[in-house]
Amino acid sequence: MESFHNMAFVREHRRGDLVYYELVEGYRDSQGRVKQRRVKWYGKDPTPPPEPVQLSGLHFGVLAAQLIDGSLTPTDVFDLLERIGKKPVPLPDLEAVGIRFDFVKKTLQLYWYPKTSASKDPQRAPRAKKSGASRKRASGRA
Repeated sequence: MESFHNMAFVREHRRGDLVYYELVEGYRDSQGRVKQRRVKWYGKDPTPPPEPVQLSGLHFGVLAAQLIDGSLTPTDVFDLLERIGKKPVPLPDLEAVGIRFDFVKKTLQLYWYPKTSASKDPQRAPRAKKSGASRKRASGRA
């Protein structure tokens, strides 16, 4: 039987010039050995994404009506979230929103997606560069 401990931390992975982040938790397995497992992958941004917001049918109806007629703006989403007491990412950083309906629980959730540095300026997106050593390994030369 596993024994869980709330010892979660963000781990950094380097792949060439790129840095990736993941949330890792520590635990002990049935033999008492210390183990780690990835809880969540953050990608290139070490800050965890915001938690989804539970929506009532009424709030969803407001967003859906604006979405259908093409008038939904980030400001509309922020106004609705402020009315229900939620504070998402700053307005200029909002790239997209997603709405999820759970068929089993019959609940609605709103997810918001902040802009990443690559989405703010696609020309600034970093690319991995192969070093001479990695090219030699790939070609089979030592």
